[in-house]
Amino acid sequence: EGDVYRHTMLVLKNAKPGVDNQLAALLHDVGKPVSQQILADKIQFLGHEEVGAEMAEAIMRRLKFDSNTIQKVKKMVQTHMRPHVLSDASPKALRKFIREVGEDMVGSIMDLAEADQLGNLPPKNLIPDLRKRLEEVVDVPIKKNPVLNGKEVMDILHLRPGKEVGEAIQFLKDKEDEYALDGKILTKDEAKSLLLWEYK
Repeated sequence: EGDVYRHTMLVLKNAKPGVDNQLAALLHDVGKPVSQQILADKIQFLGHEEVGAEMAEAIMRRLKFDSNTIQKVKKMVQTHMRPHVLSDASPKALRKFIREVGEDMVGSIMDLAEADQLGNLPPKNLIPDLRKRLEEVVDVPIKKNPVLNGKEVMDILHLRPGKEVGEAIQFLKDKEDEYALDGKILTKDEAKSLLLWEYK
């Protein structure tokens, strides 16, 4: 498709209507020029989505957009690359993606990723299949917070605030996903037993 400008025009053409979607399409690769590197004789834009998210926020604040629009577009720009690497992801990884970006944002992020893929020449579109796979893993609702909170984890494992608490909470989130994919819900008592077994 040529350069970032040409690609952006194609993405805008394929993006869904609406202020959020069009702004995210316009700004999704704004971080590429400043993050460009040549590695092994190949041009790469490592981390351009993180850089672009900060730039998008600054641009939108300067243009006096409301806070909700700014935060939504920023998150779309920040996460627009993630769906591109999820085509072969496990069900557990798909649930983790949904939890991390938030169920309310999944649709918008997928729409932007689809427009991004269609903005390539030749166009490719792996997103419809990915949408189906995401729908299949949410039969059991995905909770943002783990079954046990940080204080409960510290009490059970006799820990002080720190890295170990975060690791234990992530362990519980992974277990919740394993249970969910088997059609079950992890209870507090089961979570406590799993923690004591894992960290004995």
